[in-house]
Amino acid sequence: MPSSRQKSCLGCIRSKRKCDHGSPKCLRCIARRIDCEYTKISASHSVPDAADKTGSLQLHPQSQQHSPTITVDFAPWLPDPSLDLGTDPFNLPMPFASQDALCPAILQDITSGNLQSTTCLHPCPSPATLICDDADMDIMTGAHFQPRAEYAALRLAQLPHTFAATAQTCFIHRRLFQERGPPALQDALSACALYALQTPASRALVHRDIASKAQRLIAGTDAPRCSRADLLAATQALLLYQAVRLFDGDVRLRAQAEADEAVLMRWVQALRVRVRMRATLPPPPPLPPSLSSTGARGDGGLLAGGRDVEVEHQREDQRPPEWLRWLLEESIRRTVLVAIALVATYEFLKCGYYMVPVGGLCYTAQAALWNAQSEFGWRTAYRERERLEIRVMHWEEDIVGAAPEDLDELGVIMMATHQGLESTAEWLGKAHAAKFGLE
Repeated sequence: MPSSRQKSCLGCIRSKRKCDHGSPKCLRCIARRIDCEYTKISASHSVPDAADKTGSLQLHPQSQQHSPTITVDFAPWLPDPSLDLGTDPFNLPMPFASQDALCPAILQDITSGNLQSTTCLHPCPSPATLICDDADMDIMTGAHFQPRAEYAALRLAQLPHTFAATAQTCFIHRRLFQERGPPALQDALSACALYALQTPASRALVHRDIASKAQRLIAGTDAPRCSRADLLAATQALLLYQAVRLFDGDVRLRAQAEADEAVLMRWVQALRVRVRMRATLPPPPPLPPSLSSTGARGDGGLLAGGRDVEVEHQREDQRPPEWLRWLLEESIRRTVLVAIALVATYEFLKCGYYMVPVGGLCYTAQAALWNAQSEFGWRTAYRERERLEIRVMHWEEDIVGAAPEDLDELGVIMMATHQGLESTAEWLGKAHAAKFGLE
């Protein structure tokens, strides 16, 4: 029996995008500033009987050229129009298993400038007129950056799913997370898990949960008063929410993420001024290496949730293991770098250029050091592997001693951005290239 509910507008049907059925115009047409027209329902269409209003799942077989259309009627219980998926197959959100985190249509939606109601962080002059006199800034512009930015977006969009599956990413370490269990990251973990398992029926509720948690996080975080560890956890959680909202394809989530981008960058800047961006580790001695001679700040109070305390003012038995101190600082460096990469990637895809503040950015690229799950494993990798202290402004110079197995997700994203996809895939070799989606 034909559905009596209003179907998608003609513009959303033609562009194969989800329509929220807004009246007189849907949000997508308002954002694009185009006419919004709906097909009129024929009077011959009968009203569904009571049996059709039970919220049951109905499958309507179509021709061989079309997949079955799924109709879910939540109207009697959930009047929110965002939950009315309509009967058009292009309106049905795809579950994560078939969406692969970031489908090409979402990238096209970003690059085509469909969200005209939102703005770039900076005015968008013609790329040909861009001149950068700041030695600490690097400009991403030009057609050759497009495939690199799309690849970075694909990998960054996968981070929430990786965190949900393993409790670790290229900027969040599992051991540091387990050591403190910060509420901000616990909330983010549950949100990422729900997002990874979402279905068409639960999609709107999951989106609402993510938006709510992001706003509570921002409202409850006082960056100037936070300890480094607490601010790090809050920034990491917000970064995960941003990765979800920017690349999900939902108009509302993307608008929220753009509005919160300034908060993320303020927190990132606060972290940068509270950590030594350059990890000047000493040469490995015959005995297990020590970081005490580098002037690193001890974070025993931070690991317990308190404020910063200098190493020299702590008793020896109160100091955290040097591996945990290194993990905290390296997590900050990586979080800063990933946050800037996320913002730069999205702004480039949207505006066609971005001025990246790369001055002073650096991190330890050795995957064995970052992936170590014990102090013994970390010390062993420290003695036996090239540490690869990378300065972003000097990538080509500092990466010379690296081997394919030395780089993790972050290192591959950085290399692909600097050197291009084909060059990176060739350097990695077939096995490693396939691991990072460059086959």
